[in-house]
Amino acid sequence: MFGANSVRNKTGGVFGGGVGLLMFFGAASTLGWNEVRTVEQAAANAEAARDVKTVSITQVDSANDRKPIHLSGRLETETGVEDAEFGVGGPDLVALNRSVEMYQWESYREDNETRHRKEWSSSRNDTSGSHQNPPFPVEKQWIVASDAHVGAFLLDQEEVRELPRETVFLGELGDALKAQGWKTTNAGLFRGAGSESNPDIGDVRVNFKGVKETEISVLGSQRGNQLTPYLAKNDYEVFQITTGAADSAAMVKQAVRGNDGTAWALRALGAGGMTVGLGLLFSGWLGMFSWIPFLGPLLQRMAFAVGAAIGGTMALILFSAAWLYAHPAIAFVLIVAVVALAVWLIMRRGQTPPITAALGPMPSGPPPPPPARY
Repeated sequence: MFGANSVRNKTGGVFGGGVGLLMFFGAASTLGWNEVRTVEQAAANAEAARDVKTVSITQVDSANDRKPIHLSGRLETETGVEDAEFGVGGPDLVALNRSVEMYQWESYREDNETRHRKEWSSSRNDTSGSHQNPPFPVEKQWIVASDAHVGAFLLDQEEVRELPRETVFLGELGDALKAQGWKTTNAGLFRGAGSESNPDIGDVRVNFKGVKETEISVLGSQRGNQLTPYLAKNDYEVFQITTGAADSAAMVKQAVRGNDGTAWALRALGAGGMTVGLGLLFSGWLGMFSWIPFLGPLLQRMAFAVGAAIGGTMALILFSAAWLYAHPAIAFVLIVAVVALAVWLIMRRGQTPPITAALGPMPSGPPPPPPARY
């Protein structure tokens, strides 16, 4: 019994330790790469801010090709979009997104064992045996109008998808959809053996969200009459698109905020990954002892805490080193300041304090005895 448990726990420990090691190095790479990326993207944003030109949407000027431009106008389409399978769409919709979720089994690891739970998911979970999931009966999709444009400028599908989407509500279901078992809900469609509040494995729900004709602003570039991201000299791209009328300065600030937000998100992800990864590595090494009552789980928790503390410390050191590498001017100033402070402290220690010089040399040997009293 103990032998089987020992082998199983040892295998689970090795697996957990391997996952932790991969997580640690992956997070460390992300943390270092992110600092370089942040600086390069900031330089590209500054280049676009310096050279950007606000252009008219009524005509395309070839002299602005591949240069940073800014424009505001109404996003429009003459064709509209429609989901033919469900009959959802409209002439004023520039884009339509069909999202699909299926209620299914999800496998996860807990206490070195594979367990299962039920969840809604937009992609099919790969499970097997009695917990095998059925195939997706409906595929998710994006439909974008091929003539989506702002005045004389066309927008690419990927750029339109960045705009905010609104829920598209369905009208009366057709007989064909009713025959297939579809029912309307507050957010979209549902089909299955259960209900939306109490679903069964294999039940499906479909929602629709669309981008309508609206006023937008763009910061990017142009290639002919196509709006594209601006490619800076360091090969980093700058592209911002938002609803409403916004001037070029506001668009640049949006790009800067986006870069800062991405930087801090990746910093948190990298530091967290290194912390948890090393914790998993250390606890995985002691996973072979988890079968020992009380002592085994305690050792694993202690090992995880020690590993996490070391991983967090290493993340802080790596972040500091990567930040200095990505900011060489600041690193140079800091190094000069540290060296100057060290030299000043050394020279300070070699000088005689002023109060000592005023009192003269201090007597050596034991102090004289107190005067006798008569």
